[in-house]
Amino acid sequence: MEFFEPLSKQSPLFRDPYLRGAVIAALIPLLLAGGIAIRSFGGEQHLLVIHFTGGHSLDFFGTVTDIFEIIVTAFVVMGLNVALVLAFYSRVRPFAYLLSFFNIFFAILILIAVAVIISVN
Repeated sequence: MEFFEPLSKQSPLFRDPYLRGAVIAALIPLLLAGGIAIRSFGGEQHLLVIHFTGGHSLDFFGTVTDIFEIIVTAFVVMGLNVALVLAFYSRVRPFAYLLSFFNIFFAILILIAVAVIISVN
């Protein structure tokens, strides 16, 4: 049962209010981005503009599943960061805090990217 040890009640994720707050604060923008994407592109299957250059030309198209893959990838990266935070918490606590608060900025960046893709399309 050592695999579930980081999720026990002794885990710093449950004990430390800063880590708990950072993880919750990072989940909110990602869940918001997922909700906005589902609401905007729920049943559509046409091509979407994913990237455009500064010269106002389009260079990368994608589908609705690409938008959801961005959000799922963000959840995976955030999960890996939380695992690293739990691993570094007892060794290098300032780095663990820095990494946990980076999740918030990363989630906001993903929310902005999804909002831009929605506004362009």
